[in-house]
Amino acid sequence: MYSTETDLLKVIDRLSAQSKVIRRATALAAGVPSSALTKLTREGKLRRVGRGLYQLADAEGYEHPDLVEVALQSPKADIPV
Repeated sequence: MYSTETDLLKVIDRLSAQSKVIRRATALAAGVPSSALTKLTREGKLRRVGRGLYQLADAEGYEHPDLVEVALQSPKADIPV
């Protein structure tokens, strides 16, 4: 657990450096509680981009966010192009 919101944001920043979209499971594994994800989303610091998927509010989005969501939710799915 992290004691301050600043500590949580540092972890979120580190995770978002690895991928623009942060999976809830990845955040939980890094010690970020689910309630913190909800709180940061309500405060406008995170943006929920799909079920269990978050992005920093000031991060640049994807051209096709639906495809990103499908790819992250179902990594073995075939996406025809």
